[in-house]
Amino acid sequence: MRASILASSLLVVIVAACSGPASDPETPSPDRPAVAVPEPISPGRYCAVEAVEGLGQAIAEATVTGADETLRLAVGRTMPDSPQVLEVGPEPAQVDSDGRIFLSFEDGWANRGLATLTPSGALSLRIVTASSDPSGANVRRNYGDFQLTSEACADISPPA
Repeated sequence: MRASILASSLLVVIVAACSGPASDPETPSPDRPAVAVPEPISPGRYCAVEAVEGLGQAIAEATVTGADETLRLAVGRTMPDSPQVLEVGPEPAQVDSDGRIFLSFEDGWANRGLATLTPSGALSLRIVTASSDPSGANVRRNYGDFQLTSEACADISPPA
């Protein structure tokens, strides 16, 4: 019996030593340093310009204004071969824990979409629900992924 009590005591000591002190998972410790939460992209205008030979420019752009609770996002995308322009906002937007700004919207052709802008300038325009109206199909070509920079806005040619 004495061996059994000794073995039980030893097991308790080993478990206690291995488990370490209880800690809050949100509290940084030497074993778990604080993780920086990325900041959203700074307020400003960001663009991507693609030359389409013989037609002109395809342009994607995002404008961020405000900060924190007043953050607003406007996005747009044009095609050189169509007068249909995807324009949304500026509308109140939200920021997730990765610093991405996102905005749910409905375009002018009843397509429901989601715009996401990362701190690095990656813009994603996604269809959430496609419109049943046939006129909404062509504008859906404006949706996709684009890498935006503030410098690219200088490359936009004025309309002819």
